[in-house]
Amino acid sequence: MKILHGLSLTKILNLMKSSTQFVTEKKIGLYSYALLAIGLEIFTLVNARADINKNQFLIVSVGCLGFYLLLEYAIRFFVNTNWTAVLSVIPGLLLFLRLHHQSSDSMVIYGILIGAILRLFFSYVPFRERVLLLGCFPLDGIVLYLWFFQDSFRENIFADKLLLLCLVLLTLAAVQQVLYEKNQGAYPFHFFLLIGMVIIFIPVREKPIDWTPVEKAFVKVADTTKHIYFYLEDMFDSNTYTTGYSSLDVTGGRLDKSEKPQLILTTNEKPYFVYTDYENHMKKKIRRNVYLEGGRGVDKTQMVKFINFLYQNNLDAEAVKVFSQPSKLKLEYVYLNTADEIAPANSVLLSNEAGQVTAGVSPNIHEKGYSIQSAYIDIDYGSPYFMGLLNDSAALDSRNIPDYQTMASYVDDIYSLKFSDIVTEQEYNTILTEQVDNSKYLDDGKASKRLKELALDITADATGSYDAAKRIEAYLRQYPYSTKTLGGYDKSSTMATADGMADIADRFLFDSKEGYCVHFTSAMVTLLRLSGIPARAAIGYRYVYPFDEQDSYVVIGSCAHVWPEAYIENVGWIPFEPTAAYSTAAAYTWHRSQSEDIKESTESKYETPYSAGVPIVAGAGLTKSKERGDGVQVIKLVALVVISILFLLCLLILGNILFRKIRYKIASPNRRLYLDVAEIKEILIKNNDITITDRGILTDYVKLAPEELKSQIQAVINLYYRMEYSEATEAVISEAESNFVKNIREELKKYSN
Repeated sequence: MKILHGLSLTKILNLMKSSTQFVTEKKIGLYSYALLAIGLEIFTLVNARADINKNQFLIVSVGCLGFYLLLEYAIRFFVNTNWTAVLSVIPGLLLFLRLHHQSSDSMVIYGILIGAILRLFFSYVPFRERVLLLGCFPLDGIVLYLWFFQDSFRENIFADKLLLLCLVLLTLAAVQQVLYEKNQGAYPFHFFLLIGMVIIFIPVREKPIDWTPVEKAFVKVADTTKHIYFYLEDMFDSNTYTTGYSSLDVTGGRLDKSEKPQLILTTNEKPYFVYTDYENHMKKKIRRNVYLEGGRGVDKTQMVKFINFLYQNNLDAEAVKVFSQPSKLKLEYVYLNTADEIAPANSVLLSNEAGQVTAGVSPNIHEKGYSIQSAYIDIDYGSPYFMGLLNDSAALDSRNIPDYQTMASYVDDIYSLKFSDIVTEQEYNTILTEQVDNSKYLDDGKASKRLKELALDITADATGSYDAAKRIEAYLRQYPYSTKTLGGYDKSSTMATADGMADIADRFLFDSKEGYCVHFTSAMVTLLRLSGIPARAAIGYRYVYPFDEQDSYVVIGSCAHVWPEAYIENVGWIPFEPTAAYSTAAAYTWHRSQSEDIKESTESKYETPYSAGVPIVAGAGLTKSKERGDGVQVIKLVALVVISILFLLCLLILGNILFRKIRYKIASPNRRLYLDVAEIKEILIKNNDITITDRGILTDYVKLAPEELKSQIQAVINLYYRMEYSEATEAVISEAESNFVKNIREELKKYSN
């Protein structure tokens, strides 16, 4: 490559070039952090069950990016080629290949890889300076969208604060650079970096800014758009649903997954239980899961039934703790449009800002931000000990019910709860005297003959209601899970009626033979009723907590669920899980035992092998299979983060090209001349494969032009000098002159092809 020397300012210009490069590297660091943070946020929205230490992942990735930069500068002392950046990341790539199968901290290892990808991208991306100048604007738009419409970046964590600070600094620098023509009077980028360093150490006030009015305006627009979408969707495809909270008025048609946040859960309790694995005498963790029912409220009759069941079995506090415990949970509504009170199953106390809540449905539709506090009994339905009690429940004497004072004392002993806050004495006596009418839960509708025969076959050898229900549950779990299926033979059949459920069940069991929770629940409710067991469908969500303890937990649309409940004599309503994509209660049992005498195998005699290809939501224990699952999860994480980053970078490049075209089109002829001359200089340097020290003398570029265009290039330069140094009237460039310069620029481009 030739070098065309200018005047004796080369050393000064080289120093300025180094300073500019230093600023560029700082911008690359800020952009890389912003891209990673936004990509990671998009990933967590798509896959809300992902357990990621955001701070650790971002620090490692950006730290590796800085390390590659320093290594690249060190290599340049010995080798100065276009491949220096590639050489600088080779040690990191080798380290990644060596450790990614062995390290227990996968996120750290994958941070090394992503740092290398970013370093290579910013080293070789075309129009890098333009990307670094204008790229912050689309990133600002994405962050604002995620903030207002997806409730992102609302956790009080350092990573999110740093992201916002990076974007503010980049945006301020870009705005002033765009506004100040030729950067005259513009502050250097170091000025904004200094401001950022000062801001990051300023303490945040305790009371945050109230953005509610702004949020409401954006949410109103979003809700309007959503309602229009739903209206159009109903017009064109009335048998397609999107996961989310609903009523029983669903047909079981095709289902599309939704990752939109619907509830935010807050609790002071651990998201997991610690139990002892008696096979190897090790402590292990099991994730908690919770059923959130809608429209039920506080079922005081159910509460009295269950407490009496414990009392009749002579269970003391230690025995009760094996399979149940009192818990508290706060639920905040996000994107929901319902008057239903959604609360954990077995809630004993519900309250909102207005006071105590007893009904399952409110007179008014709840808005975003509505919250409800719940106290409930968390029951381990998969406990072998508890399952044994349920199997023997028919032998209990339902008439041997204690008086109110005895029951209050018993509840205080086993749960440390004040019984009078849950049920008054008058309510208790009323519950004891009223007759339970479950006749509507025995309505099997127009069940076909083959449904009746199937129910009889499954439960023929059952020893009781609970045994029969578990057999039906195990039988149904052999069917594959699919969201791309059909409802009943009658398109109008829904779960809201016994006829509708029977129709959906019949087609599911004997025709389509695959489905999702609507089909599994319809089938189990119908088969239970045909077996003489009262059954009903419950709607709401099933949420499995992550292992990592968090300030809050987001319940998304795809957590929405429908499940069956069977009425077990002397116990009350018990939930079951026939849907093949969800683990049964046995997979989430706490494995707790009050003594060695109560130890039993956690394997249930009702469990059946899953069909091949069924997506199982596994109970998370600390096992080798879990570790393999984590590896797959990490690979998915890295792939989605990389794809998100590449998408954002492509968006930046395309936005930059579009911005340049729009800017040129709306510019005045004088401004267009500035832009054309700058591009002509770039084309001439590129065509001649030359490094030139720009002395500010445009005639230096004439000799670089093709022979047949030298006179035209000289004419362009003459116009430029006339505009710069003539009086005001003569300095104005006409449209014809502007078009002449544009044509010369386009003609010059042909010589580069």
